[in-house]
Amino acid sequence: MVKIKSSVRTNNTGSVYIEPPPVDPTIYDDPVALQIDWNPLNYDSASFCTYRLTRVSSDCLAFKPTLQTLALFGVFLFAGIALLLYTFSGHLETFPLLLGLVFLLLGFYLLYYKAAPIVFDKGSGLFFIGWKRAGRVPDRENPKNVIDLDSVYALQLISKIIYRKVPYLCYDLNLVLKNGKRMAVISHANKNKIRDDTLILADFLDKPLWEAID
Repeated sequence: MVKIKSSVRTNNTGSVYIEPPPVDPTIYDDPVALQIDWNPLNYDSASFCTYRLTRVSSDCLAFKPTLQTLALFGVFLFAGIALLLYTFSGHLETFPLLLGLVFLLLGFYLLYYKAAPIVFDKGSGLFFIGWKRAGRVPDRENPKNVIDLDSVYALQLISKIIYRKVPYLCYDLNLVLKNGKRMAVISHANKNKIRDDTLILADFLDKPLWEAID
């Protein structure tokens, strides 16, 4: 019998918040569900929908960044361009020049790496995060950004509270692998959208969905 109880946390302002109750893995009637971890892989997430699932082809689905995500990351790029234009328009000073270069590089980094697609490709038999590299071979023991789709055992959807000025509830979609490890896919605060996308993905992959966000 698995004992289920909620936990209470107090933030640095003294406010008290009740955590969502832990998941009872016995409800999934699967021995693997009893072996894996049901805690969040990390305690960071956006307060808005960051990615939406799109159909690339009949054999490929991908999570792509929303306009909100692109706009957030694009701010750094445009700020860098604006500072450089200001600098080279007759205000050649060291500080705005360096700051412009930093913002420009940060903007390119965020848009290229942090806003990269998250792809489930049945054609190649791979799941990968980022821009596909030819000849990339999955590391089955230590998955990082690319794995064989055959190594996916189930999809895990769990909730967590993010403690900032105003705490908010977020939802994590993780892959459960056959070796018992988990791999993070996406995390954001829009419950309906992440649930809808996960249901589509579970059907596409023909894998069980272990949902624990209600």
